[in-house]
Amino acid sequence: MAAPLKNAIRLIVAIGGFAARPDLLGGLKAGVEIHDLARGMLARMPPGLKTMADDLTAEAEAIFGAMAHELPPDAPILFEQMVEIALPDPQQIVADGMDAERIVATMLARLTQIEHTRAPMPDLFRAIVTPAFARLLESPSFADDLTPAFMAGVLGDLDRIEGKIDNLGARLEDIEAQSREALNAMALRFGEPAPEDMSLPALQDFLTKKARDYRALKAEVEAIPDGLKRLSNLKAAARGAIEAGDLDEVETLLSLVQEVELDEAAKTAELRADNALLRGRAEQAFTILSAAADSFAAIDPRAPPRRRINFAGRLYQHGCAMAG
Repeated sequence: MAAPLKNAIRLIVAIGGFAARPDLLGGLKAGVEIHDLARGMLARMPPGLKTMADDLTAEAEAIFGAMAHELPPDAPILFEQMVEIALPDPQQIVADGMDAERIVATMLARLTQIEHTRAPMPDLFRAIVTPAFARLLESPSFADDLTPAFMAGVLGDLDRIEGKIDNLGARLEDIEAQSREALNAMALRFGEPAPEDMSLPALQDFLTKKARDYRALKAEVEAIPDGLKRLSNLKAAARGAIEAGDLDEVETLLSLVQEVELDEAAKTAELRADNALLRGRAEQAFTILSAAADSFAAIDPRAPPRRRINFAGRLYQHGCAMAG
């Protein structure tokens, strides 16, 4: 249980730190992903964050213990997924009046997966996350202690990321010719939180694998069809069946229309998942693919598990390629 729970709590603490010091948000440029910066800070783990995270993790473990008799076996993993999916931007925390209960209500509203909304997971989420945010947002000393870490460790990453990875595709075609600084900047963009700690061969190997995935994703996006002829034909046939009063045929044709639309949506979900994996976000990819698989239940209750098996190959191949 320790690793998933600790990861979830640390992410909450990092975002809570940003929200507790909204003046820091003014230093962020448009388009910068707050969650990415929070993960970058976690990689360096300033002492104030670690102490707060350890305290909150211990409290969360006690809540897990008290509810153990009613929780599913995979509750720690589900909880981590829920935090990852629902984690609010600091601006949303401010919009919720820095009120822990309102923040948690907003987070829960973002969850749609049945595994996350089925009892007792929402109750567990409230029991852990509400007091965590309350403690974070009511502790000015915590935010003050983190200020140097934010400014030097997190906001400083902007200088490493911005303006140094122009022509990304071309750079990935000739990795060995890139400077160490450029390699570090590219690795940051692909989700590696501390490329400066990697050896040069390990960093080049990491980017070689990412370059392959980058090219594959680019090719898939370029192959998206401009028009769906089959879908247009089916809709035209359904209109004809409606005019003829053949409602059974209408149902058959509309079912086929829905299946085609779901297939196209699933293709887009696969692209989103590939993009998430390219940035090192396996949990996000899993969530996207799970939702796409579940959507097929409307046309065949046996379809979701088949889709999950097909989608699982992407995650398996990613896990094999990116050890750890």
